[in-house]
Amino acid sequence: MWHAPLSLASLPQSDPDQSPPHRNPLPYNRAPKRAAIDPEDTMFRLTLILHLFIGSTLAGSGVIAALTMGYGTLTPILIAAAIGFVIAFPVSAMIAKTLLSKS
Repeated sequence: MWHAPLSLASLPQSDPDQSPPHRNPLPYNRAPKRAAIDPEDTMFRLTLILHLFIGSTLAGSGVIAALTMGYGTLTPILIAAAIGFVIAFPVSAMIAKTLLSKS
């Protein structure tokens, strides 16, 4: 199917004097509204961020302890890593609570 090529003459012309004035969606004289910050949400986020670091540290320490004690097979290494990972949750929550109470 053949279509005629478009030209600028075939497009509808708009009068610049009739167009509505451009309105800036974010005026400079006022700041954007921010949502209220929920303290529980902040603590949960901080706990998860801290768990990234504390969990890997405690899991790695557990693996090193297992290897140092002579447990070189897969099962004791995974158990030690899992124990460190699980212990890091309450530790992270306590540290997050302490950090948020001081701010």
